[in-house]
Amino acid sequence: MGDVSSLFPEGIKHLDDLPHTIHTAIIMGLGFLSFDELPRDERPPKKIWFMPDEMKSWWSFVERKRKEEAGGDGHTSGGDMTKNKATEGLLV
Repeated sequence: MGDVSSLFPEGIKHLDDLPHTIHTAIIMGLGFLSFDELPRDERPPKKIWFMPDEMKSWWSFVERKRKEEAGGDGHTSGGDMTKNKATEGLLV
């Protein structure tokens, strides 16, 4: 299939040499394709892709959700990890 250079008009060798309209369309398309690499629940709905304020809110939501899932208070439900059957009788 090649790369995005197959979309360039004749004589254009680099993405930055394109007219801004074509350049912007290619960059946006690559951005939209990158959404497929995200988990389904983090992909923004198509209806907001061209709405900068809604997209900003979406990414803020995703960031908060990730922090909540990974965050926590550092407490594990397994209790004190330094005292268990594997460490019994050992100096910890």
